[in-house]
Amino acid sequence: MKQILCIFGLCTLLTLGFTACQTEDPLTLELQQQEMKKRDSKKHPKLEYVTTGKNNHDQLSKCSVTENNGKLHVVFQLSTTDQVSLKFCDSSGKIIFKESRIKLNNTKEIDISPAEKYPYTFKIEAKEFIILGNISLE
Repeated sequence: MKQILCIFGLCTLLTLGFTACQTEDPLTLELQQQEMKKRDSKKHPKLEYVTTGKNNHDQLSKCSVTENNGKLHVVFQLSTTDQVSLKFCDSSGKIIFKESRIKLNNTKEIDISPAEKYPYTFKIEAKEFIILGNISLE
């Protein structure tokens, strides 16, 4: 019985020793890093929002977000003729875009450069409603 335990212990130590000495091939590591970069580059910006106010129906008739050449391109259009204020903040809370007393019943396009401080938050405020939203990578 003692011999079996000694043999089992020796095999366990040899297995651990060989496992600890095993190294990764540099080419394999480089391929893994390239694959991770490809997966990250497939992420796209995603816009989500909620509307609050007296009538909680959807006030945004058009909204979209795209990223191209390191710029974030956001498009808004409201189904109201009220004047609104619009504010964008980056992930650190810094205001990167602010405009007051504008009408968004026509399409409003905003470019944010560089598009790297995700998630972004935005607030559209009018007399009757507030729209709170964020833009994140999916």
